[in-house]
Amino acid sequence: MSQAKRLLHLRVPDYILISVVTVSICLFFWQRYGMNYHSIINPVANQPYLFNDNDYGGTSLSKLTSTRDNVSLSCDTQRSDLTFPFCSVYIPLVPEESERGLDLSKYNDINIHLVFEGSLKDTVLVYVQNDEIDLKSAALRRANMAILTPVDGAADYRLAIEEFHLPSWWIFDHLELTNEFNPKFDNVKRIQISTGDNRQPRHTDITVGKITLTGKWLNQDELYVTLIGIWSLYAIFLVSYKGMHLARSYNEVSHKAKKLANLNELLLVEKDKFESLSKTDPLTKVLNRAGMRDPMMSMIELYQSDKTICSLILFDIDHFKRINDLFGHDIGDHVLIAMAQLVRANIRSDTLFARWGGEEFAIICPRSNAKEAKLLANKLRVLIAENMFIDEHTVTCSFGVSEYRGQDVDVWFKRADKKLYKAKNQGRNRVEV
Repeated sequence: MSQAKRLLHLRVPDYILISVVTVSICLFFWQRYGMNYHSIINPVANQPYLFNDNDYGGTSLSKLTSTRDNVSLSCDTQRSDLTFPFCSVYIPLVPEESERGLDLSKYNDINIHLVFEGSLKDTVLVYVQNDEIDLKSAALRRANMAILTPVDGAADYRLAIEEFHLPSWWIFDHLELTNEFNPKFDNVKRIQISTGDNRQPRHTDITVGKITLTGKWLNQDELYVTLIGIWSLYAIFLVSYKGMHLARSYNEVSHKAKKLANLNELLLVEKDKFESLSKTDPLTKVLNRAGMRDPMMSMIELYQSDKTICSLILFDIDHFKRINDLFGHDIGDHVLIAMAQLVRANIRSDTLFARWGGEEFAIICPRSNAKEAKLLANKLRVLIAENMFIDEHTVTCSFGVSEYRGQDVDVWFKRADKKLYKAKNQGRNRVEV
């Protein structure tokens, strides 16, 4: 083989590496600053319809009117002893007879043009409803929810998909799903716009205009998977290429093998990072539901094998919605982060601590009975109340404690949740066992 051909063969991996790096950089910047697409939804295209508290024994009055481009909800909410007062409008995204809805997981934001007029200050609840099949093969409608704080008059509102969460009432109605309490958007057939959390009798007019879905052709997760795939293919090519030239030079092979090992180590580090992210709450950096699942099941198996006790503490922030309304969501996020750090610094290293959803957290105490868990809960309650998360504003929490007694996990959590609500009903900033 001539010297020129030999040099060409030696430089082939470098040419491909340059191509892979170039493609990776181009994909990264294209995804960040371009690669945008959007879909526009006319709210009257698929016959919107009313839904209010009358189905649950309420007496609110509502009326729906439509024009070519928007739908208007007029509502007089009435106080009821049987149900929470509300009026809402369902906006189908596809014809009702369609078997499949829209896959909104490809989008980053939902932008809604809204005209709001109300006799009292209120929020607007936006539900993105995902049709699914539950564990018993029955139809299931997952109510992904986000909250708007509207201003009087017309305005455009942007809701990031990551802002949506499952409301506590939906979780309580579907406790049999256990670990399936994350939002899903792969089969969305309708969006529900509802009056908000104000329980007072009031008159509200909501007009919904154009709804725009915006996203990227590749979301961040898909981009990372694509880049890992490209680099994996390059690594495979490099192994094959160096295998063909193994006999030519031991030193050359040794050098290339070291380079390959570095690349594989980088891929493994990235893989571990993604697995860690999937089990950690991105805001507070503590465990999420998925992250708590395996260690919690280990504790339960330990109880079943040798009766090693453990106890559950559920707590959430009192009047957290009022904090968001008074100080803004950035301050609300600050409270969640600071409180998570305070709790983590005051529990044992083997104690499980997770953000359970919204402003609710869960602690599982190994080798602790209900009395010992109550002592810990009271300690945390006092620390939280004494800590100034917000200047000149006291933040408190209510706690529910339940000892594990060999029952189903959902029964265990339901007992703790009942105690949590008892604490709230009896004045908040207290512990109930």
